[in-house]
Amino acid sequence: MRTKRSQYQQGSIRKVRKARGYAWEVRFSEWVNGKRFQRAMTFQGTEYPKEADVRQAIELTVSQINSGTAGEKADAKFGAIITLYRRKFLPSESRLLELKKKLHKLFPADGALVDALTVAREDEIDEINLLLKAAATAENINLLAQRLSVPNAPDLEFSTREHHAYLLNHYIEPRFANVPIRQMKVLMIDEWLLSLCGAKGRPLAGTTKASIRTLLSKCFKLAAKHEFISAFEHNPMQLIEVKGVSKRQKEIPQITVEQFKSIRADLPEILNVLVLADASLALRISELLALKWEDLDIAKKTIFIRRKFTRGRIGKTKTPASCATLPVADGLLDILMDWKKKTGESEWMFPSSRTGGPRSGSMLLQKGLKPIAAKHGVPGLTWHALRHACRAWLSSGGATLTTQKGLLRHADESTTSDIYGYPMTDDMRKAHDNLVSQLLEH
Repeated sequence: MRTKRSQYQQGSIRKVRKARGYAWEVRFSEWVNGKRFQRAMTFQGTEYPKEADVRQAIELTVSQINSGTAGEKADAKFGAIITLYRRKFLPSESRLLELKKKLHKLFPADGALVDALTVAREDEIDEINLLLKAAATAENINLLAQRLSVPNAPDLEFSTREHHAYLLNHYIEPRFANVPIRQMKVLMIDEWLLSLCGAKGRPLAGTTKASIRTLLSKCFKLAAKHEFISAFEHNPMQLIEVKGVSKRQKEIPQITVEQFKSIRADLPEILNVLVLADASLALRISELLALKWEDLDIAKKTIFIRRKFTRGRIGKTKTPASCATLPVADGLLDILMDWKKKTGESEWMFPSSRTGGPRSGSMLLQKGLKPIAAKHGVPGLTWHALRHACRAWLSSGGATLTTQKGLLRHADESTTSDIYGYPMTDDMRKAHDNLVSQLLEH
């Protein structure tokens, strides 16, 4: 009994004219229990304008229908793994928005529920779309309603998903999409990584190369898990080292306490308060902009860092260690309470006058802090440079490495000492109080 094909199928694609525009029809055969069945898939021309777009979309399907064939391992392309990674970890934002439009029409009274819908994988969008195409029976409507009521957040943070999508689109896919998985050799990948260049032909930063290596490693693990390659083979990325990962492309601007005071005195009020809070609490700008008044405990003189705001989204802090309670000195607390009177009924500590939500850190930096800092002899000052400055000021004030680690919320003391030069302790409060006194001293 014949149970599988011996040749590797690519799938035939033809363009089909429609009343409005065109579509692509993909045909392939599949063997089930010794019988051959013809299958077809349709892709709308509005979403897939070129045949190459369709070919990319079916790469994973092509590999799956060839599973078990003699040509599977020899012919499967790395593009299939890239597609698989996208479907599992990088659900399409545009497809999700389109899906929500359809759901809003079906569930007009549950707008908030639809808006809150999240998916972990691209497959879930496909599943919900299939339910939408099914007959509008009470059972199907109930299945849809149940799916909407169950949050299913992606495995990766939004900013990480965007970064991975960028690396796939700009580096990995153009080079390896059409390379058979079996031809993905260590030396080839290593030489390619070494040759990568960024803007203006400069060598790509070591941190970016390391991110590409990590992403490729995840792709190879996924390939092994789904039996594109043997699970017992070495992941080739284990043999590749990236140099210069910890080396900074740009030097962090140095700033003294006196320079900080002169810069702060020249800033408008919103920036004045933001800069003081950032420098004295050593916050990341994403954490600073995400602060709410509920995070401030006036009685205990503490502030709880629990979230971040980046790329227009609220998310968890960078690391579990970053989620922590910090002391707030009297001088800083007084300034924050004065500022609270000017934020009205907003829940946010630093609300945007335009949107009412968190402000844009890059806008505040480029149009506010940077030009004024340059005028005072500190060109290139950034929010992150203030975090480094806080560490330096704490060190010069006699704070121990352990105390600095606690205030900067590092998981490891080596991060504090090597890169920056959880219960709150009395030493942390004392070091913070001394620092704020320095920064506010006239």
